[in-house]
Amino acid sequence: MVFLFLACALAALSGCAQRKSDPIRSGWSRGLPVAETEIGEAPSLAVAPTGRWLVWTGQAGGNTTLFLSRFDPMGHATPPTSIPLALDYPHAPQLFAAPDGFSLFFLARTAPGRYRIFVQPLDAHGAPTGGALLVSPAEQSVDAYDVGTIPTGFVVVWNAGDAGVWAQALGEEGIPLGPPLHLAERGGAPALAVDGDGWTHVIWLDIPGYERRELMYAKLSADAALATPPCLLWGVNVSLGAVFSTPTVALDTRWLYALVSVEYRSGLKQGTAETHVVAAPLADPDQAEPFLLSLPGEFPEEYTCPREGLPLAPLPPQGARLGTDTHTPVAFPGQRDHALVAVGVKVSDGRRAEVQPAVVALKDGAIVGWCPLANTTGWSISPQLRPSPDGWHAVWSDMHGYGAYRIYYATTAPAERAVLNRVEMADVLHMFLTVLSGFVSGLTMIPLFLMAAVPGLLLVVGHYVFGGEGDLHTWTARILLVLGLSPYVLLKILFTAGLVPTMPFAAWFSSGLARSLALSLPFGLLLVDGGVLALYWRRSQEPGLLPAWALFVGVDIALTVLVVGPLIAGA
Repeated sequence: MVFLFLACALAALSGCAQRKSDPIRSGWSRGLPVAETEIGEAPSLAVAPTGRWLVWTGQAGGNTTLFLSRFDPMGHATPPTSIPLALDYPHAPQLFAAPDGFSLFFLARTAPGRYRIFVQPLDAHGAPTGGALLVSPAEQSVDAYDVGTIPTGFVVVWNAGDAGVWAQALGEEGIPLGPPLHLAERGGAPALAVDGDGWTHVIWLDIPGYERRELMYAKLSADAALATPPCLLWGVNVSLGAVFSTPTVALDTRWLYALVSVEYRSGLKQGTAETHVVAAPLADPDQAEPFLLSLPGEFPEEYTCPREGLPLAPLPPQGARLGTDTHTPVAFPGQRDHALVAVGVKVSDGRRAEVQPAVVALKDGAIVGWCPLANTTGWSISPQLRPSPDGWHAVWSDMHGYGAYRIYYATTAPAERAVLNRVEMADVLHMFLTVLSGFVSGLTMIPLFLMAAVPGLLLVVGHYVFGGEGDLHTWTARILLVLGLSPYVLLKILFTAGLVPTMPFAAWFSSGLARSLALSLPFGLLLVDGGVLALYWRRSQEPGLLPAWALFVGVDIALTVLVVGPLIAGA
């Protein structure tokens, strides 16, 4: 009863604090849960000298609002605070650092069924300064939008239902620089990327017919006053049940990459998701080449090809890997030597397979490396990357059910990583409860082990039935002990090797050590059993065949339950 009471108390205590994600060997910190929200929109991240600022959509007092939190360069977070905005239903935030603070873009409802883009200046502490400024025209209702930085301030693109796709240049204060520019008569949610020369590359998903989807492309001048005519990058015929994500666009020094993921909810591919990549030379977008974003379905063992300051793992040859599900790609919003795209990837760590946040690097029209950002227990969506002089920073949303989302933050910055990787009481309680839960679950495996012991038991009992002596001082009893344990040991090794592909809490060990321990685990347990048997043999004045056999099997079953149980419980 005392043990049960202690377990319940620890369970209650562990539920008071959200636990960080498990360690990952890629050089990223553990993911810190920043907040929980009921709205599954992508969070936004901005990097400033004062820290890393996160903004997301949540609810307070039954109303939808925007929340803000900050991580200082030493990895300490401020509690989330709501941003006071005198607008109805603010959502879809995008945050940008400015010389004297921040510029916060978002959508808000101005009339029933009508949404417009606003920009709210924030000071260096995240407090609003002045009122929010309107960006989109009053006669349009905006469905989705994207923002990028240009030399004169910002460029905003949006789609407004039947009004089509539009673009608008803004000054640093959010004041429009000229009238909006009409890009296309129709189109879905747009995305943009600004290259080093200030040109804006815009893509959007067009729906010319019920069973047709097309990725369109246009290029804006540095002042966003002129645009090239839209051109087709890629088109595909689709069937009922194919759900397309918002597209995204990434740039390296010479190539453009347009990405869109498709989730199949019916048909032959039901329950899967894939990401299409369209790579095109910046100098000649008409020469676009499509391919699938094919990534491994397991966490990498080594990260041997760093790019852009990120620890990346090389990809196996195309024919040697089975592509896994990929979701909601989000490109790094700028031009670098390598194009960087954050994406949700379904990967397995040997215990479970979940959609985890990852980053992919592309160069010269091909994938050159990838890296998972975290190992969480939810469905990770819409990851975003931002750099700082200290390293890279990521934020994403984990879906744990309908209306249950958790915002996570992780980094490669050494000082922050040291703080976020610390073992805390929540980790200790989690391990204890996992072992306790696993022990209870492991008890259900005892009948399997007893079945493995039946052949040896029949041999030992048969020896006694036919009048044999059980004294282990005789060679006959010793040989029978070895023969009686051999079937159990063989079946146990075969059973454990298939059931225990890894060590409990393997994420806390280096990959080499975890692999070695997993391979040696069945034999290590047998060595402990042998040690207990040897101790009995030495201490007992009359060691018997049946007690020795039962001691070996009993100790082995108990140890195996303690080890296999936590794995069953998800350790």
